[in-house]
Amino acid sequence: MKLKTWILFCFFILFVGCRISGQVTYEGVGLEGVAVTLSGETPQTVLTDSEGRYAFEGIGKGSYTVTPSSVGFVFDQTESTVIITKGDVDSVDFTAEKRAVETGRISDMCSAATPGIVYALDQDNGALLLINTTVEHVVGKMALNNPEPLAMGFSSAENRIFIVSRVGGAISVFDLNTLELSEIQGVPGLENRDVTLSESLGRVYVLSQRDHETLISIFDMVTGQKVSDTMSSSHSSISNLVFDENSQKLFACNSGFSPSSIFRYSVQNDLIELEQSLRSGGNGQSINISPDGKTLVFPCGGGNGSGYTIYDYDTSNFSNVHGEWDVGTYPVSAMFSPDGHVLYATNGDSYDNHLYIMDAGDYSEIRKLPFPHADDYSVITPNADGSKVVGFSYDDYKEEGHGLYFFTDVKADPTPVPHGLGRISDMVAGSAAETVYALDQTHQCLYEINTDEEGIAKETLLPFTQPLAVSFSEIDRKVYIVSKFSGSVAVLDMESSEVTEMPFTYCDDGVDISLDPVRRRLFVLAKSENGMKLYMMDMETGEVLSETPLDDRWISTISYDANSQNIFASQSGISPSSIFRYSTSDDLLTLEQRLRTGGNGKKIDISPDGTRLVFPCGGGNGNGYTIYDYDTSDFHNVRGEWDIGTHPKFARFSPDGSVLFGVNGSPSDNCLYVMDVATYSEIRRLSFPNSGDYSVITPTSDGSKVVGFSYDDYKDQEHQFYFFSDVKPDPSPAPHGLGVISDMVSSGAPDRVLALDKTHQELYVINPQQERIENAIELFYTQPVGMAFSDVDSKVYVVSKFSGSVTVVDMISYQITDFPFAYSEDGVDIALSPLQRKIYVLGKRKYERFIYIMDMDSGEVLSRTKLADWDISSIQFDDNRNKLFASNSGVSPSSIFRYGIVGNSITLEQSLRSGANGRKISISPDGSTLVFPCGGGNGPGYTIYDYDTSDFNHVRGEWDVGTYPKSAIFSPDGSLLYATNGSSRDNYLYIMRVSGYSSIRKLPFPNADDYSVTAVNSDGSIVVGFSYDTNREDNKSLYFFRDVR
Repeated sequence: MKLKTWILFCFFILFVGCRISGQVTYEGVGLEGVAVTLSGETPQTVLTDSEGRYAFEGIGKGSYTVTPSSVGFVFDQTESTVIITKGDVDSVDFTAEKRAVETGRISDMCSAATPGIVYALDQDNGALLLINTTVEHVVGKMALNNPEPLAMGFSSAENRIFIVSRVGGAISVFDLNTLELSEIQGVPGLENRDVTLSESLGRVYVLSQRDHETLISIFDMVTGQKVSDTMSSSHSSISNLVFDENSQKLFACNSGFSPSSIFRYSVQNDLIELEQSLRSGGNGQSINISPDGKTLVFPCGGGNGSGYTIYDYDTSNFSNVHGEWDVGTYPVSAMFSPDGHVLYATNGDSYDNHLYIMDAGDYSEIRKLPFPHADDYSVITPNADGSKVVGFSYDDYKEEGHGLYFFTDVKADPTPVPHGLGRISDMVAGSAAETVYALDQTHQCLYEINTDEEGIAKETLLPFTQPLAVSFSEIDRKVYIVSKFSGSVAVLDMESSEVTEMPFTYCDDGVDISLDPVRRRLFVLAKSENGMKLYMMDMETGEVLSETPLDDRWISTISYDANSQNIFASQSGISPSSIFRYSTSDDLLTLEQRLRTGGNGKKIDISPDGTRLVFPCGGGNGNGYTIYDYDTSDFHNVRGEWDIGTHPKFARFSPDGSVLFGVNGSPSDNCLYVMDVATYSEIRRLSFPNSGDYSVITPTSDGSKVVGFSYDDYKDQEHQFYFFSDVKPDPSPAPHGLGVISDMVSSGAPDRVLALDKTHQELYVINPQQERIENAIELFYTQPVGMAFSDVDSKVYVVSKFSGSVTVVDMISYQITDFPFAYSEDGVDIALSPLQRKIYVLGKRKYERFIYIMDMDSGEVLSRTKLADWDISSIQFDDNRNKLFASNSGVSPSSIFRYGIVGNSITLEQSLRSGANGRKISISPDGSTLVFPCGGGNGPGYTIYDYDTSDFNHVRGEWDVGTYPKSAIFSPDGSLLYATNGSSRDNYLYIMRVSGYSSIRKLPFPNADDYSVTAVNSDGSIVVGFSYDTNREDNKSLYFFRDVR
């Protein structure tokens, strides 16, 4: 390194000492926490500040050496010589470069007075670490006198760190002003457990243990003198201690016990007295106190339904539990942000490994960030201003993977910008993504809202008071409005701003409105003295085409579905509430179905594809409140429920139908719920003030934002708009990283395909329309290899390579059950007969194959049949002919089989030796055709045979998809065949006509030659494919093919 010398020739100043100062930088930024030493008769060492600057004051004449030192950095010069004759030297600068630092197990961390530094205890190496959060690296390391440092407390007033170690009773004190290490003599023979400080009282509280006794010792923070000891044999298992400056109370807990307990002590006059204790959940972990001192958080077992929780205890009375944070199974740590608004937490679930960012006010999840090995061992702390969280984790089992992690996205989402206005009665999206229309019922006007600017762009006065409901037509860009005290529809042309009227009656009041822009029809729900009526009107002329009195006087909301051309309606505010479906053919309204449902129902909404009706009401979900998902074609078919808490008030679909937005009436919630439509799970929730009181919501036309309005109905104030942008599902990777997919099947909905991840032992719920994995369900057994889906009960039946059981997953409730068929055999393949309620399982034991027939409802094994052929690997059941078909694959020649089913008996009816190296068979939807990819035929020696299922000797024809055909499946209507081959020069998905055996097109499908699995969604609009490179074990990807018709 270059030796830099500063020589100053100045005049002598008799009475004033000089200053030597400089700056240490890393990549142009000041580096905080670097130790800089000045040589001399009395060497001095200081730490650089938040800007990387240092200074030595009162320096006399002479020659000095300035030396920077850091465990995590090297410098452009090892030292710099300064010769002072007169005056200050202010530019003794150094440039740093990172070098690797290996850390042992971090036992504790705490923030410094500035956000740029966090302190950590390296338990394995017996050292105190200084971590620079700006450059995210260890900058300093101080060896401690006592091995195995366990816990520490930082005093900003004294600028000292107090450290206790597992071994030895002494307390190490590191002075950050002098960088000197000293000791406070503790109690000999005790094992220290924890330490906490009181800045206001000037006290250090040390928790120690000996045999079955726990000791809390109090020391003077300045002098180090021991003030008092309190021994407790009744609370011998206490392991954690926290002092709260607000209440000047000492809090404690024991961890790892079931049940675990929490304690509150008074410390008046340095006497420790127990005030309250409470037995809490099992296997409790370390407590933390909120900055305002009102909340004690305790991760433990119990609560949240799942059996694990983080309790929010009132510190003044543990019997008062404010609420719970749910961060998954085995919560292990929880810590507040410096402002108390956010809770940071980790859990012990080996499939999770995230840092949870939770809202401290409403207990909701803000987000979670990947945190490797956090399940195994982790320590976290926020820095002083809460801009970062520093985490440490490692693989405790393998003793490896020691790593520091720096999380920056750790703050709550900003509250949406509010806008003052009157009461908004209804909102609807415009055709442009940045436009939403809102009715101000108070001020009798329509607002055009710009969602990009998050403000009102235009205001139009309406002709009638108290406008209630609005609909928008994209075709003519007009808004149609009904009002409470008017028998006319107000029509506002958004291009010309012209307002016209379409009267439907002169004695009725408007209640709700819906429209069919394609058929040019308006549907108006109105209220008369004699009850409710529905008017059908011509959108062009305003002519009333029909007027239908409704049987129910409590109907209050309508919604038109263009897919089915039906009108749906509901009652609200009564118990029970009902939903209705009306046909509208020939402009006549006819009631088709009515169903009584939960109490106090609210406004319905219809999904964009017309298949779902959502109805917020009482009932369901166990807690008495729900949002039902009704099949619009038959209300008796309830697909599932969305649980958004008590008193659900509003539910609205996203434009693509993948997300449901909901709000509830709980005054302690006040959130916008963003829910997954397919899985009924919560994606996230966003703060929505006063939404529990009164709220209206609508998504924009592209679904990028949700606009909400709410106000305090009781005080009639705080009328505000809110703009929510984080309203889409979390994106899945593209291409999607995953394990090896062993099987895929379509489900009853076009937006859901199911896939088995053999590597990760999971069932994926794939949304092919959005090209993402919506849910991953952990299965009971390793290496799942085959599955079948039942439309009748919406259940998936899975067999695994190393299990003699069928795993049954209910795709509505996601409940998993186990149907054992044998304890000494492995699953190979599975088929179903939903009509006969039977499961057919192909099982394997060494060189034997068996077919098990099981009851789909009870799991009872009805029969077991040993097959004559030991290498059968694929089965398919045809409900049309009540036949079971099978094939063997990978042998030459390969064979196909047909079995007759009589009762629970299986009889081989026909077998046929076919081409070589056969693959999995597929049966056409009408049951007439069996396709078998194999060698043979087509001239080149490879083909997909079209066998007559009633007689294999009858080969109707062949599909030619090139060499080594590997897979073939039918479209849902049986008109198309989708196939792949094993040619390394091909790698395509072939789209073939079933009739005529001709090729329509082929679509690029990388690695399809090597390994591929395909499935088509239920309406045949998308084929989902999986492939990967088996030689390199990479490029595991999902592909979504749309040009498949």
